[in-house]
Amino acid sequence: RVSAQLEAIAALPAYRCAELLPMAEESVSAWMHAVTAGVQKLHARHALTDARSGVAYSFGLVRVANIATAVDVARHLAKELPQARVACYHANDWRIARFYKEKRLDFLLSRAQGDEHIAADREIRAFLDEAAREGRPDVPFIVVATPVEEVGRDHDFDWAVLDVSSAQSLVQAAGTTVTACAFMGICPTLPSRSSTGGIAATATEANPTPPRSVGPAMKGKAGNGIRFMIWPKSCRGARDA
Repeated sequence: RVSAQLEAIAALPAYRCAELLPMAEESVSAWMHAVTAGVQKLHARHALTDARSGVAYSFGLVRVANIATAVDVARHLAKELPQARVACYHANDWRIARFYKEKRLDFLLSRAQGDEHIAADREIRAFLDEAAREGRPDVPFIVVATPVEEVGRDHDFDWAVLDVSSAQSLVQAAGTTVTACAFMGICPTLPSRSSTGGIAATATEANPTPPRSVGPAMKGKAGNGIRFMIWPKSCRGARDA
């Protein structure tokens, strides 16, 4: 029976393709660079083109292990990709801020009936038109989230960069956050935060060793005092959802 099930699964088309992002070395900076490169590559590969402005856009997920890492990654992406709109989504946000983020994301990323509501949204429309006026060819919308994104949310992203974690978590992220679109690229990063706060690095070609904890932990705590959110940069439009 199991063999028959495996054969049936193998005959199905692959809707979600995964790849490992290479790292030049085992360091926090190399890990951040790998995440940024993965975001740029997947956005370019899966972006949609707005019919009115001609601007390319996509909605992507960067899922990491904990809040401190999420805040660090969101700040890094906002700095390295100034054309992007970055939202940091985690459980330790102000309740009202988290409520509006979830309300906006639930509306924008419910795509079973298509994407027309996204381009028609007032805030998204303003971002796309602004990019066209300034001559910018694309606008990546990036949600940097902790595993809170995997619990009780039904979002359809165009692509995802996933911090290495358990097989169950990877399947959950692939199955529940990328459901309606068949052209996804699920791209797990090589390292992840370990339980001790360090970086767990997976083997690379230059260093074929098993995963282990390396390097110091990233500094900084993400308590209620840190409410990092570039996109949506305001709560306007949430009531329209």
